[in-house]
Amino acid sequence: RPKELIAPTHNLAAVYLSMNNGPKALDLFQKALNLERKHGGEHVMNEIMMLMRIASIHLFNFQNSSKAKEVLDEIAELGQAVTPDCRNVGVFLLEHAAMNVAVKDFAAALEVYQCALELLKKHNGERSGGVAAALNGISDCYARLGNFNEAIAHAQKALDISTERLGQFHPHTTDSMNSLARLWRATNQNEPAYYILRRSLNGRKKQLQAILKMDEKSRLAWTAHSLQLTCEPEILPAGELAEYVLSNKGVVLDSLCKDRAIARSLGRSKEGMLLLDEIRKLRSKLSALAFSGPGGGSNEYDATAQKISEAERKIAALSRQAPGVNTNAANLPEVMAALGDKSALVELFRFDATTSGAETTECYGALFISGVGPPRFIHIGKAKLVDAAIDEFRGCISSNQPQKLETLLHTLTQNIWHPIGKTIPDNITQIIISPDGKLNFLPFGVLQGSSGGFLAESYNIAYV
Repeated sequence: RPKELIAPTHNLAAVYLSMNNGPKALDLFQKALNLERKHGGEHVMNEIMMLMRIASIHLFNFQNSSKAKEVLDEIAELGQAVTPDCRNVGVFLLEHAAMNVAVKDFAAALEVYQCALELLKKHNGERSGGVAAALNGISDCYARLGNFNEAIAHAQKALDISTERLGQFHPHTTDSMNSLARLWRATNQNEPAYYILRRSLNGRKKQLQAILKMDEKSRLAWTAHSLQLTCEPEILPAGELAEYVLSNKGVVLDSLCKDRAIARSLGRSKEGMLLLDEIRKLRSKLSALAFSGPGGGSNEYDATAQKISEAERKIAALSRQAPGVNTNAANLPEVMAALGDKSALVELFRFDATTSGAETTECYGALFISGVGPPRFIHIGKAKLVDAAIDEFRGCISSNQPQKLETLLHTLTQNIWHPIGKTIPDNITQIIISPDGKLNFLPFGVLQGSSGGFLAESYNIAYV
C-alpha cells in the first residue's frame, strides 16, 4: 500500500538529514512528498511540512537560495488552502517566515510573521512565547527594511513578554535584550544600548551558575551560544567587557575538565566503576538507536539520552564537592595582580558587528590585559576572512608549500597580530594567549613581530 510508505520514507529522510547527508535526504523527502500528493488525502499541512524540509536542504545544505525561494513560493500558494483555525498553523508560519528571512525576502517574511502573530494571539494568548517569537521576527524584518522605530517598538514588546513569562535571567529574555541593544546601537543611541546590554550580561552571569550543574552537552552548547556577544563590544567600557569575558570564558570548559578528573578517580572505586560503566553502556545503546532507522523507538532514544544526562549530572555534583579544583569565575583585579608588570594576557573572543542596517557579521576581537593600566579592547576583523586564512595556512603546512606559507604568515600577521602588537608596551616580556574559534589552530609564535622576526623571538609565548 503506497500510503503506508509515506511515514517510513519521511522518517528515513529525517535520519539522513540528521547525518548531514543532504542529497539522500532530499531524494527521500521528494519521494515522500510525491507519495503524499498521490495517496495522502487532503492533509495539506503534511505536504507543506515536507516542502519546508526540502527548502531547508536547498538553502542550508546546498546554499541554493534561488531554489529554496521557489519552494517557499509553492508553500505560500498551498498555505492559502490551510484553515486559519488550525492550532499548528501559527507555529508553521514562524518557521516559514524564518526561511524567507534566510533567502533575504524580508517583505514576504514580515507579512508571514504578522499573520503568525494574529493566529498565535488567538490560540495561545496575548502574552505567550509564540507571540514573543513573532514580535522578535517582525522587529528583525522591520530593521532589515530600514524601519528602526517599528523594529525597536516590537523588540521591546517581545522583551516585556519574555521578562513577564520567564524572568529577567532566562536565556530567551537575555537574547531579546541583546536584540534590542543591537537596534539601539544601529541607531547610534549608545546610552540605552549600554543599559540593556548590561542587563543581558548580568543575566548570563546568573545562568552560568545553573549551567555548571548540567550535563556535558548542555554546558558545551551554552558556551557556544552565550560567549559570543551579539552587540559591538565598544558599547561597554573595556573594564566591564574584561570582567564579563573573564568570568565566562573557560569556566565551563574548566568544569568539564574537572568532571573528567573526578570520573578517573571514581574509576578506582566500586561506585565509580559502576557509574562509568553505566554511562558507557547507555552511550552504546544510544548509538545503536540512532542508526537503527525509522519505525518507532524515538521514546526509547529520548529516555536513554535522559539517563546519560542524569549520570553526567551525578559526576558534576561530585565534582563541585571535590577539593582542589576551582571553577569559580576569575575577576579582573586578580588577573591583573597575577600578571604583574612584565606579562600581558591577550583574551580573544567573537562578537557580532552591525555592518549596515540590521545586517551583522561575525568578527574577532581581543582584550589586552596587563598588570599596569586599564584593559584595552582591540577590533581584529571579520571572522570569516581570518578563519579562511587559518585554514589555508594549515593546508600549506600539510602540503609543504614554503613560498605560499610565507605570504600567508604575512597576511595573518597584518590581520591578527598587527592591531594587537601596536598596544603592547616595551616592558612586556611574556604574552599569554587565550584563543577562540579557529584561532586555537594558529601558532602565534610564528607570526612576525615589529622587529621583523618571529614573535617567539621577542616574547615568551604561553597559552591558556
